[in-house]
Amino acid sequence: MKFLDSYFDPKVKLLDEDTEARISRAEQDRLKKLFNVATTASMMPRRLTDAMPEDLAADKLKARRMAHVATNSLKSWGASLEGMNGYDVRREAAIVDWNHWSIDHQIYLLQRQFYIATWAISTGGDQRWAKSAITKLSNERTWIERALR
Repeated sequence: MKFLDSYFDPKVKLLDEDTEARISRAEQDRLKKLFNVATTASMMPRRLTDAMPEDLAADKLKARRMAHVATNSLKSWGASLEGMNGYDVRREAAIVDWNHWSIDHQIYLLQRQFYIATWAISTGGDQRWAKSAITKLSNERTWIERALR
């Protein structure tokens, strides 16, 4: 069985206009936004209400770690770290609960892996590129798990 076959799902609905470049750009944009949310959250003085000082310190540490995950993931997608502040994420940064967020995000990343494999197999896209993209998403999932321990 090929690597991509393990992620193939015939029920996944594909967009006709998707290309390697478009998928890569979407991942880069997502990671830039994550970086901005994480750095903004790490700079907020009392983001958590009624929290003990150790809870505040742990939250800031998680936010800094998530910014690091986003930076490393962006580099793996070949994105420049310039122009990272194009998002107004103050509201999102003020309410993010990293542990709850990570559960939803892990599911999202797994869905993206299925999408990319299905796209590559169904459209005859570059399977080598798809395998690399799936590996990048898998690495991000692992880094997030480690960052939020």
